[in-house]
Amino acid sequence: MKLVMFDIDGTITQSAETDERCFVQALREVFGFDSINTDWASYPHCSDSGILEELFQQRLRRSPLATEISTFQSHFLSLLAAATAARPFTPIAGAREFICSLISSSEFAVSLASGAWECSARFKLLSAGLDFHHIPAAFSDSAHAREDIMRVSFTSAAQFHSRDSFDSVTYIGDGVWTREQREP
Repeated sequence: MKLVMFDIDGTITQSAETDERCFVQALREVFGFDSINTDWASYPHCSDSGILEELFQQRLRRSPLATEISTFQSHFLSLLAAATAARPFTPIAGAREFICSLISSSEFAVSLASGAWECSARFKLLSAGLDFHHIPAAFSDSAHAREDIMRVSFTSAAQFHSRDSFDSVTYIGDGVWTREQREP
């Protein structure tokens, strides 16, 4: 059995632009953070939790408290809900059919590995009409680093399918999240 792991924003949902706009607006409205660098790949960890951690370290010299993360997530979700009230997110053309064909095949296992928090990822999926709650998944709640989120997703898929490993693992996403470390 082969595992196919999917990112969400920009990969199976057309939500990246609205997600970014609402994320930046929530940063400003909840924490007063302005002048946000939206080159997400420039952050040490390109995930909601990783970006928030980095911004807190840069601006406040500390990690965000659990209550601050919860408050931010609630406000972020309310902004996403308002943005999609008149115009819900849509799936990337062919994404639903492709994922469903993989799920129906005994040769493949499917999982999700998203840099979004689970609450916003699930909201975006439902808004796009992609009810994939039954697919093993991992989100930014589990880890800051994309690679670690992918490991959690792998473990979740392996447990779901009662396996220790897969013949191969393919990750399908729309960005490069690992940064090459260079010597000075």
